[in-house]
Parts: sequence; structure tokens; C-alpha cells
Amino acid sequence: MDTRRRALIAGGLFLTVVLGVALDWLIVTDRERIEAFVSCITGTLTEAKIRRALTYTDPAVQPLEVTVLGETTLYGREDASALQRRALGLGRSQEGSVWRALRRTIELQGPAGRVTLQLVSSEGTTDAEFVFHKHGDRWLLGEARFR
Repeated sequence: MDTRRRALIAGGLFLTVVLGVALDWLIVTDRERIEAFVSCITGTLTEAKIRRALTYTDPAVQPLEVTVLGETTLYGREDASALQRRALGLGRSQEGSVWRALRRTIELQGPAGRVTLQLVSSEGTTDAEFVFHKHGDRWLLGEARFR
């Protein structure tokens, strides 16, 4: 085999590898989208992370039921700003605290997903459950429960 042909084959193989890596980087799976939400609510809590977590909510499209220690609030079409105020207010009271997931489960079944976490911080421990519904390419939070 001559040098030119080897160079073409090597170049083709290199291009194939580069394209494969680029496609893998560009394509975000459903699991990766849900894991991105989990990273918003774990680690050091900041306002920026809370705002990123809020991108998984859109009460006009997917109503959201939030239950905290047995008290439930439903956010619907007209309640997006109330949801944002409540989340940012709670976040400010916890800003800087570090939340670690002792236990984490992510289940995806078609257009539905569930995340269960056992979270711990210097403030204590809480069990959290999040139920997602897929709308197009977006996963939107439908239920959030904290015990």
C-alpha cells in the first residue's frame, strides 16, 4: 500500500473518531437532562443553581404540586411568578449550604421520570422525590415532595 493511500485511510479513521466524539458531545440524553436537574439541587446551594432548577418548571405547560412536610401547594398557569418567589426565597435561606445525595435513584419510562434522593446537609436530612413529564425535548417537574 502506498503512502498516499495510508494517509487517506488514517485521515478517514481520524475524521470518523472526531465526528463520533462531536456527536456524543452534542446529543444530550434524557438521563443526562435529569441528572443536570439533580446537580442543580445538590452540592453548594446558590441562587444560580436554583434558577437553573426552575428551568425544569413551567406551570403554564405542566402544573406543579409541591409537598413540604405534608403541606401541599399547587402551582398552575397563573402561578409561575409565585413559584419563582417561593423557590428563590427558600433558596436564599439555605444559600451556601452543601447538600449531598446519600442515595439517588433515577427512573425513566417513556414520557415520565422519577428521581428519589436522600439528601443530607449540616441542617439535617430529607427525603425528596421529583416526578417529571416530558414535553417535546423538555422534562418538566410535575411533583416535588420533601419529607
